[in-house]
Amino acid sequence: MASNVSDENNEKPRYRKGFTKNEDLLLVFLVQKFSTNSWKTISCYMQERTPRQCRERWRNYLEPSINRTEWTQDEDQRLCDMVTIIGKKWSLIKKYFSNRSYNSIKNRWYALFEEKFQNSLKASKAGNLNNDGNKNSIIDFIDWQPLPEENNL
Repeated sequence: MASNVSDENNEKPRYRKGFTKNEDLLLVFLVQKFSTNSWKTISCYMQERTPRQCRERWRNYLEPSINRTEWTQDEDQRLCDMVTIIGKKWSLIKKYFSNRSYNSIKNRWYALFEEKFQNSLKASKAGNLNNDGNKNSIIDFIDWQPLPEENNL
């Protein structure tokens, strides 16, 4: 789905579009030719793509070293621990995961968040009792979430 994006100079609006297979192939070729330190040069060869778009596409989807395996329970626990300690600072959290992309880490967090929320709702609807003898509720789900940082309030 295309969305309206304003140009920096407030010129006519541009529309977002996903990378095509041909653009991905061209980007891989250009990275091999120019390296990952030449995003401005690479973007000159990519029609209608900015250096940032090229860099992010490479880092999050095309880079061969990205770990695309299923997430382990250990990684899920580490992610929950890191979000609790650091907050949702994906670039800092990325340092604790070997070859996971920023997007992969962020997407996994929100998948876990959604899964925990859905499980909480199912338990609540089923009338399950928690360890205190009280019914599970959205409060149980909220208690699981890390507190927001003061500067984000």
